[in-house]
Amino acid sequence: MKSIIPITYLSLCLTLVACQTRSNSEPQESLVEPTTAPEQVVENTPLTDTPIAEAPEVPVDDTIILPANLKILSKAQGDLTKDGTDEQVFVVEPLVGNEQMTEAPPRHILVYRLEEDTWQLWQEIQGGVRSADQGGVLGDPFQKVSIERGALVVDHFGGSRIKWHDIHRFRWQNEQWQLIGATTIFGAPCDYWHTYDYNLSTGRIEAKWETENCDTEEITEESFIFRHRIQPLPNMANFVPGDLEVDVPDRDTKVYF
Repeated sequence: MKSIIPITYLSLCLTLVACQTRSNSEPQESLVEPTTAPEQVVENTPLTDTPIAEAPEVPVDDTIILPANLKILSKAQGDLTKDGTDEQVFVVEPLVGNEQMTEAPPRHILVYRLEEDTWQLWQEIQGGVRSADQGGVLGDPFQKVSIERGALVVDHFGGSRIKWHDIHRFRWQNEQWQLIGATTIFGAPCDYWHTYDYNLSTGRIEAKWETENCDTEEITEESFIFRHRIQPLPNMANFVPGDLEVDVPDRDTKVYF
């Protein structure tokens, strides 16, 4: 009996060691479930059946075909009637043939506007533009026509020793092209320059007189303001630039717009 107990105890110990070794060598199942990215669901959003609106096509300049006997001197495009649609303006004169002419040909202003997506002649005005023989020794005085802040602007330059620069602004109002502004600058280098800026709508005239001595490089300036009202405002039709006479108060002089 004394030899049986140790053998039994030894067998039991060997059995426990074998079980523990087998348990450590076997992979253990993780208690944390693996995290997987959720499946993304892509919704099939149907495209709208409404067509994308396209900007309306505006005819280009070459859709306006002027009569073959007219020469284009200048042109401009802009909104003159404040309706959100541009007009086109042309300054033209008739082409001179072989016949002798004693005077320069008269000049006209043509105004076109869109009507049912087509350029149509809207206004034809004779006035507001000097002829080619009214610029003195400097030649043709007409410079250009432009559209600025809804006004039709005509620009002239001419003279000889005494040079002048005139700008006239016409606006479509009261069913006619009325003169609303005029600027004239005249004088000679190394002598004097007079500038008059005339707002006919308010009657306000801003004047600046300058004298210039090129020998001493001395320049003197004098500015003053006066008023001259004209009612009704001059109409561009038959208006001759330079024929509008205004007396300058306290100066014993006149200025011509």
